[in-house]
Amino acid sequence: MKTDRSKLKMIINQIIGMVVFMIGIFATYQGALNQKPWLGPLIVMLIIIYDLLSHRKNIIARLKFLFLVAFIGMLTESLLIIFSVYSVEPNTRWLINAPFAPLWILALWLNFGTRLPSYLSFLNGKHILNAISGFVFAILIFHSAKSMGIISFQQGTLSLLICAIAWAIIIPIIYIIAAKLLLKPSTKEIK
Repeated sequence: MKTDRSKLKMIINQIIGMVVFMIGIFATYQGALNQKPWLGPLIVMLIIIYDLLSHRKNIIARLKFLFLVAFIGMLTESLLIIFSVYSVEPNTRWLINAPFAPLWILALWLNFGTRLPSYLSFLNGKHILNAISGFVFAILIFHSAKSMGIISFQQGTLSLLICAIAWAIIIPIIYIIAAKLLLKPSTKEIK
């Protein structure tokens, strides 16, 4: 009976986590689309606060992890922009000027960072699967952003491929960092 309750609790937590994650994505894209680029970062900040308060025992490790995700995401996206792989519509910027990635893109990375620990139990150490998911999600995300008119590809389809390859490289790295920071060494369970 207890295992049934714990499985049910885990399923409910996953569903709630996914809904909150989707709210962060929706708010970020809608803010960028409607010249309110502060909306996504504000909502994601609330999601981060909720996540940290929900995991008080592990708050320092989660903060370190979120900082590293922010750094890696910002560095990756800024390099893609600097090297003219894609460009961001100027009216979607707030606080961070070109050539760096705008704050709404950083918010998307942080939103991902709050969700990733819940995937560690089944994706830890699966580097090829993480690379494939990075590749596929990059295609979906960048294609959607281009379709919405908030980014433009500077090199056509090649831009999309470059973004997908970049994500196929960095997503496994982020999972490795998450495992080192967030998993107990002896049991490989989330702290």
